[in-house]
Amino acid sequence: MLVAWVAFYFGIKHYLALEEKHHQLIATEILARESQLLAKEAQLLALRYQLQPHFLFNTMNAISALVLDRPHVAKQMIGKLGILLRSTLDVPDLHYIPLSDELAVTEEYLAIEAIRFGDRLAVHWDVDPAVADTLVPRLILQPLVENAMRHGIARRENGGFILVKTQRKGDHLAVTIENEPPEESADILFDGFARSGGVGLHNVRQRLEHIYGAESTMHTTTNARGNYEVSFTLPISSGLAPGTR
Repeated sequence: MLVAWVAFYFGIKHYLALEEKHHQLIATEILARESQLLAKEAQLLALRYQLQPHFLFNTMNAISALVLDRPHVAKQMIGKLGILLRSTLDVPDLHYIPLSDELAVTEEYLAIEAIRFGDRLAVHWDVDPAVADTLVPRLILQPLVENAMRHGIARRENGGFILVKTQRKGDHLAVTIENEPPEESADILFDGFARSGGVGLHNVRQRLEHIYGAESTMHTTTNARGNYEVSFTLPISSGLAPGTR
């Protein structure tokens, strides 16, 4: 009986020790995952914040060029810029928004450019309402549209068009930005890839890779019409942030 009692006692003690180690291991794994998530969130936030001064600098440059020659136009642009900044800076911790909201921000940006370029800019929208609620990274479209404006439309004497297209392809959202090329087409693409130094394109590519990994794609190319295209795909998510499904 004594041997049985001792065996039972040490058996229970050993079991409790194992349980404690198991709980410690689980707690360590949870802390490690939380640390990884926090690091990832900080990295994504830094990438998004990188866009705001980049965009602001380019827009202020455009406004400064108009202040002397077309002050009333510059005043309109400043007003539009205030609206756009308010919509992009509100709720700074919000990483994902519905595609419809992201399209609205992009439309506000193009409204600023429309004041600057007038009838030299034509904007076409081909938006599938079925993907309007799909969650996308905040400010994922504006850098691509800005790239099309700066390196495409602005370099064309008579301006041109920008097409923003969204559609569903299987269980993925597909987005395409198309614009007419300038005369110096080599300044934009090199062997089908964006050249180094493009902050917007590089930023978007990095964010897609960090969030979705191999589930997303991004390509820059010249299409059959001779126009430039930047396209990306990402898995469709509605109501839940990516990675929580």
